[in-house]
Amino acid sequence: MAENAQRPSGPTYSYVDLPEMPETFADSVHALLFDGQTLKITFAVNRMDAAQSPNQTGGKRYPACRLVLTATGAAELINQVTKLGAAIAKPRIPVADESDKQK
Repeated sequence: MAENAQRPSGPTYSYVDLPEMPETFADSVHALLFDGQTLKITFAVNRMDAAQSPNQTGGKRYPACRLVLTATGAAELINQVTKLGAAIAKPRIPVADESDKQK
């Protein structure tokens, strides 16, 4: 058998946006669990309690949403987040605007 035999390609999908889909805000990742088949991520939101004294601050953390991905979806998420991290880490060269050139 040829070593470079191509695997049959899977289906292709076109993305259809749903602008009416609500967004969910989260300010922390509370839990990650991979059971061998799915990755479960619980996103949470923190809410501060009324301060009893200036030195005591605290609050509660509430689940905002749970995202469950297949292993393939989890791998895609990891790849996309890795690319995002690399883009954020790149040094940025400031671009001079017209007001800087006139000085």
